[in-house]
Amino acid sequence: MNPAGPLAGLGIVLTRPRSQSLALAAPLEAEGARVLCCPSLEIVPMEPEGASAAALAGLGEPGSRFS
Repeated sequence: MNPAGPLAGLGIVLTRPRSQSLALAAPLEAEGARVLCCPSLEIVPMEPEGASAAALAGLGEPGSRFS
């Protein structure tokens, strides 16, 4: 931690998954921040089934709309 950095004295909580937080924590700490990695979600692959499988299958069809 750099006590004279522009982020000195600030505490920052990173809530991204740990693998993503660690890449951001180092530069923040280098600028003086105190960083707490506290993952609040986990991103995992899923196997679509039922309604979600049908919705995903229709995404490539002409006329699909996003909003």
